[in-house]
Amino acid sequence: MKRVYNGFLKVDLVDINLKRGGTAQREILRCKDAVAVLCRKPNGHYVFVKQYRAPVGKDIIEVIAGGVENGETPEFCAIREVEEETGHNVLAITKIGEMLPSPGYSSETIHLYLAEIDENAGPQFLDKDEEIEIVCFEENDFNQFVYDGTITDAKTLLCWYRRSL
Repeated sequence: MKRVYNGFLKVDLVDINLKRGGTAQREILRCKDAVAVLCRKPNGHYVFVKQYRAPVGKDIIEVIAGGVENGETPEFCAIREVEEETGHNVLAITKIGEMLPSPGYSSETIHLYLAEIDENAGPQFLDKDEEIEIVCFEENDFNQFVYDGTITDAKTLLCWYRRSL
């Protein structure tokens, strides 16, 4: 293994043994695990965030998400992210799965949660580089946004699908 980049993200160049014999070289993006949280208010509305995502050059509507910090459990991270990004208190939280967003080149696992949150939001506690708009939808609205291509984020779609399993 050779580390070829060592920043927030890390990139390793590794040799792997192929099942049919021989070896191949792979670039692996190493990053910390993350959480994605679908939030539901008592009135049945779902809370999402809308924010600019530089890699795709546009605003994206997505579930609340963030990286698991050293020493945190994914569940603790999920609760912290909801409270920071939305200002809502988490009343109950349930793990609904995990996903591997890009296992062909990335080691990242995203832990998926469904959070029941209180009705009224307090202040957001955003990082200095975050600009997040809160958006709320009823189930039918969300389904229409999926259908018309407004919502395309994979972690958001998987949380939505897994919410009722």
